[in-house]
Amino acid sequence: MSSYWGGHVLIDPNDMERMFSEQDGFSQLPSVWEAPQGESILQLDTVKEVLDRVPPREADFIELYFFRRLRQTAIAELYNISQPSVVYRLQRGARRLRYLIEMPKFDRSQMELDLRKVVPDEIDVKIMVGMVDTTC
Repeated sequence: MSSYWGGHVLIDPNDMERMFSEQDGFSQLPSVWEAPQGESILQLDTVKEVLDRVPPREADFIELYFFRRLRQTAIAELYNISQPSVVYRLQRGARRLRYLIEMPKFDRSQMELDLRKVVPDEIDVKIMVGMVDTTC
């Protein structure tokens, strides 16, 4: 819990670690979600395949909200942020997931070769490939 001292915000080290941790700390939580069936399983598997490609914090929010069925207010309390921030991060994470799922399959090395034909600077090629990898 944060507190104030002399006009400065003091943050508990445990809160700081929780806010910036990139470890998967939610895998041990029990799921209260009913098991999907049929086509939903295929869609769920597709989401899980690309979930590790979104930023860790957004992936945490998506897992907590959609897979663990936590309320937005509970997630906000957990991360010590506002509920509208949770909504924003969930929306941003969902857009990234949609982008990754709808992106056509491609060969990364072939993409780099094709980019080198039209982009002369090697750094620009790496930036463009990185943008695809990071869903920018």
